[in-house]
Amino acid sequence: MSLQKLPWFAFYPTDFLSSTLEMSPATVGAYIRLLSHQWIAGSIPADQAARIRICGGGEGVEWEQIQSRLVEVDGGWAHPRLLAEKERSNSIAEKRRAHIAQVNNRRSQRHSDCDNDCPTTTTTTTTTPPPCGRGAGEELSDLAAEQIARREKLSVGEVMELAQSNLNGVTKRLAALGCDQQTIDAVWNSLLMRWASSGTRPYNACLKLVDNLKGCRDVPAVIRFRAAKTA
Repeated sequence: MSLQKLPWFAFYPTDFLSSTLEMSPATVGAYIRLLSHQWIAGSIPADQAARIRICGGGEGVEWEQIQSRLVEVDGGWAHPRLLAEKERSNSIAEKRRAHIAQVNNRRSQRHSDCDNDCPTTTTTTTTTPPPCGRGAGEELSDLAAEQIARREKLSVGEVMELAQSNLNGVTKRLAALGCDQQTIDAVWNSLLMRWASSGTRPYNACLKLVDNLKGCRDVPAVIRFRAAKTA
C-alpha cells in the first residue's frame, strides 16, 4: 500500500482537544477538514478561496489560528506533525509489505522442499505425506499482530520478528524433550493464541510449560494434550 493510498491517519484525541481549546467551533471544523485534505493531497492550498471551498465555507473561521500551526511546503502549507505521521505510516506499511513477501517466499520454499524431500507413508489404500513444519509468522494473523503491537507499543514488523525469535527458542526446548514437528506446531499455535489474548510471550509460556512437565514419562504426549486443551 503506497503512502498516498493510506485512507486513515493516527488521531490523538487528548492532544487535539487540548490544542484547540481556544478555537471556535467553526475554526475547529475548518482545521480538521484542512488536515484531512493535507493527508489526501499532500498539502493545504495557499489560496484562501480554495481553503474556503475545502472547509465548506469560511464564516466564523479564525484563519490566523490555523495558519500559525502550519509550515510552508511545495504546493502550499502543511502541518508538520501530520507530515511526520504520514512518513511513519508509510514506513510501517513498507515493513509489512516486506514481511508478507518474506512469508510468501518461505511458504513457497517450504512447499517445494516438502514436495521434493518429505517421505510418504504407503498403506493398502492411500499414500499420505506426513505434516511438514510451519514457519513463524504465518500463524500469527494480521489482526493478532496488530493487537499485540498496540499492547506492547511495537510495530507489526517488530512483533513478527519477535515471533520468529520466540519460535526458535520454543522449537529447541521442545525438540530437546523428544517432541516431533507436529507436536511443536500444535504448541506454537497454542502459545501464539495465548500471546494475543493474555500478553504472555510464547517463549516465556514454553519455559513455564517445560518446567511444569519435569519428571513426566511421556512429555510429548502430555504437551499435545495440554496444547489441544489450551487451543
